[in-house]
Amino acid sequence: MTVPGLAMEHVTVRFGGLIAVDDVTLRIPPGGRHGILGPNGAGKTTLFNAVTGFTPIQKGTIALGTEDVTSRTAAVRARMGLGRTFQITNLMPSLSTFENVLLGALSHLDERHSWWRPYLSARTSTLRAYQVVHEVGLDNVADQPISELSYGDRRKVEVAVALAAEPTVLLLDEPTAGLSIAERNSMVDLLLAMPETLTTVIIEHDMEVMFALADTITVLHRGAEVMTAPTDDVKTNPRVKEIYLGSE
Repeated sequence: MTVPGLAMEHVTVRFGGLIAVDDVTLRIPPGGRHGILGPNGAGKTTLFNAVTGFTPIQKGTIALGTEDVTSRTAAVRARMGLGRTFQITNLMPSLSTFENVLLGALSHLDERHSWWRPYLSARTSTLRAYQVVHEVGLDNVADQPISELSYGDRRKVEVAVALAAEPTVLLLDEPTAGLSIAERNSMVDLLLAMPETLTTVIIEHDMEVMFALADTITVLHRGAEVMTAPTDDVKTNPRVKEIYLGSE
């Protein structure tokens, strides 16, 4: 059996008497591009929080490749290769684009413990940050504080910060939320150009974006899995249309 890039087995999250994630099992192969679809309140972001270690689970296991990370902290999971972006940008507004990306690189490498050194002495991290800034297309705003960037560029910086840590699995929580059509299209192009070896899991309300980015999709409703199938099958499934779009 092929070792998945990310595996969840019977993951359950409860908040008091509310079951937010209900016995979800999912295996995503290395390099897979997987979407998580569902209406508001379906448990999508809670599932991401459980996978990344921000929310404890009451049942189940979570694995990165061959490593069971169920009992690992969020910080340890990140260093093991689990990256994430958030619905709301999570950046240092007073720092420049480059400095934010550099912090992402430092969080992954051994140099992360060397905060007392000047940035340029952390040579490997610095080179990695420059590389990612260029790959993401942020050279023209590399020296600008985050507070001065457009919202679209801030979303790109968040992706760059995650990529700088060299994740093997990247969770993207509504990466095009709040973007204009042009910014959305630019973000889709960026995400499609990510390395084929990178396992990505995407939450997205924009159906066109989801269908463009995901090869397979899991549909959640009230915390439970409705179906997991190739994107084309999900597009035409009447139960999905009823849940997500509402019955006419």
